[in-house]
Amino acid sequence: MVHWVELTKDIKPKDMLDFGEFRETKDEPGLIAGFVVSKGSGNAYSIQVQMDTHSLTDKSKVKVFCNCDNFKFQWAYVLHRHDALIAPQNFILLPPKITNPNQAVGCCKHIKVFLELKYKAELRRLNMVKGHV
Repeated sequence: MVHWVELTKDIKPKDMLDFGEFRETKDEPGLIAGFVVSKGSGNAYSIQVQMDTHSLTDKSKVKVFCNCDNFKFQWAYVLHRHDALIAPQNFILLPPKITNPNQAVGCCKHIKVFLELKYKAELRRLNMVKGHV
């Protein structure tokens, strides 16, 4: 597991503006999940975060998952080597020779923004009742 702050250390203000919607779908002790929707493409990305703490704190270590290609090809292998990847069986775990040749620890912007918003308690909870947002 890795400290979530280490994953988000290089977050850019632009990253926060790239998305039209962030929703939390699950918040249980040690687990949060949700999705982010890209403004440009309209694509939705599924995020999962397992924590070694009950809720996300500045000391939490995490394991993460995102279904985007950037996560798959640049970050999954490195995170797996640090025991910070959820569902490694869903990935072909090859070293990222071009996109992350130094194998720096990090993650995609979807996870970065999701974690930042969760920590600041700014994520909106998805209400599954028809007619509610």
